[in-house]
Amino acid sequence: MTTLLARQAPASSPQRTGHAPRRGARAIAPAAVGAFAFLVAVAGNWIPALWYDEAATVTSATRTWAQLFTEIQHVDAVHAAYYSVMHLVFETLGYSPFTLRLPSAIAVGATAALLVVLVRMMQGSRLAITSGIIYPLIPRVAWSGGEGRSYAISALLAVTITLLLVVTLHRDRARWWVIYGAAVLVACTFFLYLAFIVLAHGLTVFALRHRALSPAARLGMRRHPFRHWLVAAGAAGSAALPFAVLVMTQGYQIKSLSPISSLTVRAVFLTQWFLKSPGFSVIGWLLIAVAVVVLLIGRRGSILAAVVLPAVIAPTLVLIVVSAVYQPLYSPHYLTMCAPFVAIAMAVPLMLLPSRWLTLAAILLIAVFALPNLVSERATEAKEQSAWSKVADLIANQRAATAPGTETDIIYGPLRYHLAATTRTIEYAYPAAFAGTVDVTLSTPAAERKGLWESHHRLADDLPVVQQADVAYLITSVKQDRRPVYGSELATIGWHATASWHFKNLNVVRYAFTNGTAQIAAPLSPSQR
Repeated sequence: MTTLLARQAPASSPQRTGHAPRRGARAIAPAAVGAFAFLVAVAGNWIPALWYDEAATVTSATRTWAQLFTEIQHVDAVHAAYYSVMHLVFETLGYSPFTLRLPSAIAVGATAALLVVLVRMMQGSRLAITSGIIYPLIPRVAWSGGEGRSYAISALLAVTITLLLVVTLHRDRARWWVIYGAAVLVACTFFLYLAFIVLAHGLTVFALRHRALSPAARLGMRRHPFRHWLVAAGAAGSAALPFAVLVMTQGYQIKSLSPISSLTVRAVFLTQWFLKSPGFSVIGWLLIAVAVVVLLIGRRGSILAAVVLPAVIAPTLVLIVVSAVYQPLYSPHYLTMCAPFVAIAMAVPLMLLPSRWLTLAAILLIAVFALPNLVSERATEAKEQSAWSKVADLIANQRAATAPGTETDIIYGPLRYHLAATTRTIEYAYPAAFAGTVDVTLSTPAAERKGLWESHHRLADDLPVVQQADVAYLITSVKQDRRPVYGSELATIGWHATASWHFKNLNVVRYAFTNGTAQIAAPLSPSQR
């Protein structure tokens, strides 16, 4: 098996061609694979309704710089860099579900392109291109490419710092270790869990001690570099320590994470990279198992084995151990950063096939298993069964059917699964549908507070606000259903339900004045409202 894997010499090998190919020609494969991955990730990514985590991105990234700085000092510091990037995106392109998710789709494409470059340095073009094509088909990657969060970018940064490590091992110069250390600092500041990839790099460098790198990689190493890696990683870690401490002081945000249990095993094998896709999970783990065998029995000191195996195994293992002995830190989507190396591992066994046509057939088979997930990930309610876009469409259509100048109030009730937020998250996600409406119980807007979400009064204290409107809509959770309570309170001022709708996890009720009951308080001035 080792011979079959290693015989793929790099396409640009001077021994085979007699000269190095033009730089432009070498860029064709990464660019083509990157474009393919981007198209897979971006196709239909605006269709799924936004959900809670994405609303957190929107409410944070649409604040002023000063408001964002205030927020991250108290909450979500771990996402500060990502929120800053998205703030710039919204300033440049404006906000919409498409622009929210566009950076993630671009990151998937860029990761696939860099994956080709990385693998080609170590093994050759066939494995490199195969890895890049498989990458966007992995269910977790397809999810991350349509998610307005930082996970797709974390995978891009994981490949970037790994590529820099390989280049640094090749160059073996102080300035390259400085560049590597600086990149590690940036990466870990962007997504703190990338520190586990850096730990995997330590295993990579340690595994290569006193060994010649694989001839297929054509890399040379004059000095034992482990102490250089230790200095670079240690310096980056020291520089990132204040940020890490700030994040740890906000650790209450992850108290909802489950402790390690038998369910963790299911999460690792089914959810972590394969997103509850049983067929793809079986194929994926079978290929990974074969890859482990192939790489471990490969020639001594193989850089491919030293790079891929630690990156696939170590972050998950260390994160689970830390979660078991310290506090729960494990969540399947955090390991999206390892998905590029999973793609390499899945591609390794395909190099055992005797022809390129059989390799292509195997890739197509993987695509067939990936297709159901790709389709389901672009369904309207794909994210936590969210029907937010349907509610926003309802409100927009209802308002369009009323006379111009109609004043509409919104009563935001509880949001299922999330005690700290209300259904106002739907307004953050789809502001156009709610433009010009009045949030009846709003006390302090989210952007003016230190946390993610706004504060509210009790509806009973704000009934005079409702009396100034022409129509009001209640949006409430199906579990924490406020329809009976709010309906009774509104009835005291002569407002009754005139229509109702049910959506996944949400109920919407329209109220209007129906019996001529006198106002219970004087009208509020515009400034008071």
